[in-house]
Amino acid sequence: MFQSYSTNRSNHFVTQLARIYPLLPSTTRHPSILDIGAAPFVISQALSDIGYNVSAVDLDPDRFDNLHRLGLNIVKGDGEIPQSLHFDQKFGVVLLSHVIEHFRLDLISTLEGIKDLLKHNGILIIETPNLLSIKGWN
Repeated sequence: MFQSYSTNRSNHFVTQLARIYPLLPSTTRHPSILDIGAAPFVISQALSDIGYNVSAVDLDPDRFDNLHRLGLNIVKGDGEIPQSLHFDQKFGVVLLSHVIEHFRLDLISTLEGIKDLLKHNGILIIETPNLLSIKGWN
């Protein structure tokens, strides 16, 4: 399932990376990145492959086989409740890619909790589908 999904959407992932990469800080020492809602981990893996220290959060990463092969720090957790996520560090970048539209509890509290995961002057990158998808919101 994971392989076919990733293969079928490869053009999407390339475009997505092309949008995200210029937003990342351009320093000699890459910042740490927290990718919330990271499945299927293609973006997380690509950022890790180019030198970023990536931690990935997903509600149920166990649904994917062989994730240990990716070499990523993958954490089972709910990004909508960032206060429940416990890391030994703050992140230079938090990435919410095609996940914020799934948050239903309290978006303001969620974003405030995510802010607490960021380093001072850290960057929050939010990518979401077009506004037509908002029709599904209640």
